[in-house]
Amino acid sequence: MRHRTVAGLAVVSAMDYAGPVVGVMRSLKADGRTGLARPLGAALRGAMGLTDIVPGGLVPAIAAAAVIPVAIPSSSAAFRRRGYSVVELIARRAGLHCLPALRSVGSGLDQRALGRAARERNSQGMFTVRSVPERPVVLIDDVVTTGATLRAAAEALQAAGATVIGAVTVASTPLLWSPDARG
Repeated sequence: MRHRTVAGLAVVSAMDYAGPVVGVMRSLKADGRTGLARPLGAALRGAMGLTDIVPGGLVPAIAAAAVIPVAIPSSSAAFRRRGYSVVELIARRAGLHCLPALRSVGSGLDQRALGRAARERNSQGMFTVRSVPERPVVLIDDVVTTGATLRAAAEALQAAGATVIGAVTVASTPLLWSPDARG
């Protein structure tokens, strides 16, 4: 399990985005192999069970509706291309029912081809808030690289009045870990 900080938020990742994990994620995203969401969901659930983002544990807090999971939404273009939201599918396989609090807007450039500064620029204004959860929120995503997407989601929710307490992801790009709070 990996821990890091992005924009002051604790981020917990189940595994490194390296080796076979890259191939599995690509097969899910590019090849439509949705059955791969099951083991990725299990990994996400495992990370949720081991994190200390909230006292008493994140899984019990979500089960008691004391914390609301919010999945990072796919861009409209990615959803049209795939026919499903990758993060939402993985979250469902982890046993989560995420509140659709965010909607993806903006340029929709593929973040994979962008460096750190370009990711930051591309993620500005990336999300609008559809509904403001009344309880604290934990963000759910597939892969954290620079943290730009998580930062944009947290900023949008916080600007609307939500409390974002952290994030859990399936994987994290290991080469970009930094003690820097901007992650």
